[in-house]
Amino acid sequence: MSVAGTPRSGDGVRAVSLSGAADIFILTVVAAVLVLSPLPIGSVRPLPVMAIELLSFSAFIVLLLKYGFESEAPFADARPYVPFLAFVGVCILQIIPLPEWLLGALSPAAAAVWDRAGEALAGFGSAGGGDYHTLSLYPGATVKRILFLLACLVFGIAVSRTVVTKRRLTFVLAPLFALLFFEASLGIYQYLASGGREDASGTFVNRNHFAGYLEMTFPLALGCVLAIGGGGASGRGSLVKRLVSSGSFQKQALLLFVLGVIFLAVLFSRSRMGILCAVAALAFFAAASARLAGKGFNVKWTLYTVLAVALVFALFAGLYPVAERYARLDESLPSRTLLWWDVLGMVRDFPVFGTGLGTFGYAFPLYKHAVDAPLVYLHSHNDYLQILAETGIAGFAAIMTALALFALWALRALIRLSEGGDYGRFFIFLGAAAGVFSILVHSIADFNLHIPSNAVYFAFLIGLMCALGSGWREEEHT
Repeated sequence: MSVAGTPRSGDGVRAVSLSGAADIFILTVVAAVLVLSPLPIGSVRPLPVMAIELLSFSAFIVLLLKYGFESEAPFADARPYVPFLAFVGVCILQIIPLPEWLLGALSPAAAAVWDRAGEALAGFGSAGGGDYHTLSLYPGATVKRILFLLACLVFGIAVSRTVVTKRRLTFVLAPLFALLFFEASLGIYQYLASGGREDASGTFVNRNHFAGYLEMTFPLALGCVLAIGGGGASGRGSLVKRLVSSGSFQKQALLLFVLGVIFLAVLFSRSRMGILCAVAALAFFAAASARLAGKGFNVKWTLYTVLAVALVFALFAGLYPVAERYARLDESLPSRTLLWWDVLGMVRDFPVFGTGLGTFGYAFPLYKHAVDAPLVYLHSHNDYLQILAETGIAGFAAIMTALALFALWALRALIRLSEGGDYGRFFIFLGAAAGVFSILVHSIADFNLHIPSNAVYFAFLIGLMCALGSGWREEEHT
């Protein structure tokens, strides 16, 4: 007989079983999205995007049900999400039909556009009728971007709440690293088979997005190498000696090989910003390691070795086409800067709330004056400038605040892990942080975060950092 007010043992066992099944489902979804999203040309088509959204939302719903099984509050502290949710709130405001007087007060340029071409625009995006119109010039496109933005958010949350043990991390990273090796090998084959005439692009359409994907991934592989060999060491001997003498040397050697292949593929992509940001990620990793992990964990010689091996293979295969791309920088840079100058015209007309998230390709032709070719620009080749143009100062301030607060939290987490001597988590966390750093730098001159597979992987890195920094468990509780 059970005592009143206490759960019966059968109920507890059933709750634990359901919780474990939920974790398995979420982990499977996370691994599937990470492995499959790059394959259909970076998931830039509507069907793969829909699949990513459905899988991400399903994982989040199961996560909420799991918290229900365990009678836990899913978001006891929502403060970390406030700046990002403020950004989402700005985007939602853009799709709400507003009366003419309010629209004119919030965005005079949007009111003028609707007044001149309201009937034509309403046929595109269901912007409301009569005297009601939206801040977004194409609310249908804004709705689509909001859905994908929320999918990335809940995907990252699912990762942060589920990938919280070594075994679960291995379950996710093993197939991911296998995919990275495939993508990098395919890119190297594309380059070599064409005699250097074709850029390494893997399954992506664009070499820059391929390089952006890889530059986010190989710092995490480097972090895993150091975590396996040096994570539990406490001595002051050479890091290389500790790596070679550890019992996991075969795993480390395999990951180092994968790391070299990935870096070589970045070189053969001939993406100037990709190569620059890959080197910047390594420099960031080395500098943070030297500063935070102490002299006993100096990784510079490990980095030098990886770079030297990659460069030797690259020189053997031929690096002239790569060098030629940098030699022609003066030909392509003016068109990019002229494009940005035209985008500033959009910002001047829509300063506070922008033209609407996801509307750049529709609004920019009205402002395209300085740059002549190509005829159509769907993106500004600068993610920060595009956010400013599409969401205005309100959205830009919210997203930059979110990034700044997250960077501050990440720095504190790295210091805490280092001071606690948990170098296994420290190096994996640092690898994820270096990947985030590289793509944020790359976004100054490209639009990698508008490629669904790259955006999802970015969300994964953020979620993984949150798991390593605050939600990590040493043992399974299932």
